[in-house]
Amino acid sequence: ACACERNGDVTLPQLLHLQNGSSVVEKIKSPDGRLSKLLKETPDEDALVEAMFLSVLGRRPREPERKTVARLFGDGSDRAEVARDLFWALLNSKEFVFVTNDSFVE
Repeated sequence: ACACERNGDVTLPQLLHLQNGSSVVEKIKSPDGRLSKLLKETPDEDALVEAMFLSVLGRRPREPERKTVARLFGDGSDRAEVARDLFWALLNSKEFVFVTNDSFVE
């Protein structure tokens, strides 16, 4: 196939790979990955969440998102596990998968 025949549409296999693919989970859990570095370098949960949102969505978390995530970090769950779940959720959000021009407007 010629590069001129490509388009930017998201396909069902791409979405399924993001949601269920083992390579995505492996990359999220990788000790050399971005999330692992953020966990080591950012002891403050609020700063960690902000860095994750900026990395994945290119924006800061909204107040309701901050409150929800703060509750998850505060319930005694493993910090790294909560961060991995959040990272996975951000990567699988419609905002990440279907980027539109209004995604960058706040």
